[in-house]
Amino acid sequence: MVRKSLVAGLVVLLVAAVGLFLGVFMGFGKKSTTPTADHFYSKAAVAADAGTCSEVGRDILKKNGSAVDASIAALLCVGLLNAHSMGIGGGLFFVIYNASTGKVETIDARETAPMNATEDMFGNNTQLSRKGGLSIAIPGEIRGYEMAHKRHGRLPWKELFEPSIALARDGFPIGKALAHAIFKSKESIQGDANMCEVFCDSQKNILKENDIVRFPKLADTYQRIAEEGPDVFYNGTMAQSIVEDIQAAGYNFTGTSVSTAEKRTLTYHRIVEAFRFAYAKRSRLGDPRYLNITDLIHNMTSDYFADGIRSKITDDTTHPDSYYEPEYFVPDNHGTAHLSVIAEDGSAVAATSTINLYFGSKVMSRSTGIIFNDEMDDFSSPHMTNGFGIPPSPNNFIQPGKRPLSSMCPTIIFDKDNRVKMVVGASGGTKITTATALVILNSLFFNYDLKKAVTEPRVHNQLNPNMTVVEQGFEKSVLDGLVQKNHVTELLPTPDSVVQAVVRQGERLCAESDPRKGGYPAGY
Repeated sequence: MVRKSLVAGLVVLLVAAVGLFLGVFMGFGKKSTTPTADHFYSKAAVAADAGTCSEVGRDILKKNGSAVDASIAALLCVGLLNAHSMGIGGGLFFVIYNASTGKVETIDARETAPMNATEDMFGNNTQLSRKGGLSIAIPGEIRGYEMAHKRHGRLPWKELFEPSIALARDGFPIGKALAHAIFKSKESIQGDANMCEVFCDSQKNILKENDIVRFPKLADTYQRIAEEGPDVFYNGTMAQSIVEDIQAAGYNFTGTSVSTAEKRTLTYHRIVEAFRFAYAKRSRLGDPRYLNITDLIHNMTSDYFADGIRSKITDDTTHPDSYYEPEYFVPDNHGTAHLSVIAEDGSAVAATSTINLYFGSKVMSRSTGIIFNDEMDDFSSPHMTNGFGIPPSPNNFIQPGKRPLSSMCPTIIFDKDNRVKMVVGASGGTKITTATALVILNSLFFNYDLKKAVTEPRVHNQLNPNMTVVEQGFEKSVLDGLVQKNHVTELLPTPDSVVQAVVRQGERLCAESDPRKGGYPAGY
């Protein structure tokens, strides 16, 4: 269920390539200016996309818990407060730095296709891959927690569940992110008795922001996993109940580069071109157990590869899609959460978790209260194009036990003294990698304070569709300059990428949770 992953390859490509492009006129390694953000801590920090969950992680650290302990406790919490984004019915990537050993590892607990899955199982019906029992892949979340805790945990497994069990039983006010997702999923929620039992009031009206929501069945499930261990989720009576519930739902198996308007236009043109090349190369990726991509990954993370891409970027214009040599595209997703942790001992965790679309498959287990993912939609199918009309990819076709491609890229960056400099990651589907790269650039290259680095309006280009999208408030002169370089641009009506980051500034830690989702960090 869990293995080492090469998931970090894409973000390395993005950051390395963009950094090299900008290196033409700025250079990495300049000292950052003193940030003006409010969230400074002297010993440890947690940035989750729900503030209460940042506090849960902080409290675990204060009890001498490890960075991994804090991450697991905070993720269990986010699975409640932002239940539309993630949960134990989904999967995640962990990037873990152990300060005592100096080693970094990645744990891939991404969902896998069921053993009866086939590449043409959805025919030409896109809805089957996005809603209902057939869309559910085997959750890896709990196995990921288990492996991380066995290797790096200090506190008892059971103790990590206690804050979230209390929250699930006692209830909590609905935040703006969950309220928005409930509103957007109103028909699905009201049409499903199990979902409506949690997210509707006694009159079957959907809950709103600040209404109290409770998860009594999920509290019981958390309690059993806490007391009996992770195997109870995958074997025995709970596992059998989960299978029956799914079957009932239809499961038949630097600063100078932005110092003037002219320089900012050129900088963002180069960034966008880097994104386009990165997404073209991303199209060749897939589960390495099913594809021989070792050489490709090695090349993508090398300096000479980035140099080759840089040489193809022209400063005067963008190019047709074919210039970037893509092979396919991967569907978008929206139900994702990220958290960043730096512990007092210098260890760090970047964890990104997802159930894919809002509320995943829209299937809530009637016996356990678990909301299941719709991760099968992240595979390609031979008879279906994605929502943008892009053809499917053979490298990402469904096979039993295979993992689908993902945009998730939890990231840890070290300084020249091999101390953790930055922990960062994002949610937001295909915008995850570009949002993460931009915040890294803003903070470490452009010398923005972390609050500005996270909140600055973002730009995104994923090659297909051939569109550069920008958030409200993005600088108009730069946008006009991109148009002059033949970029097709579009304004996003609402932001849909969310970044959590912690940066070391001297002996202090600065943490930010993206206000786009309403979270806040915590530390001490």
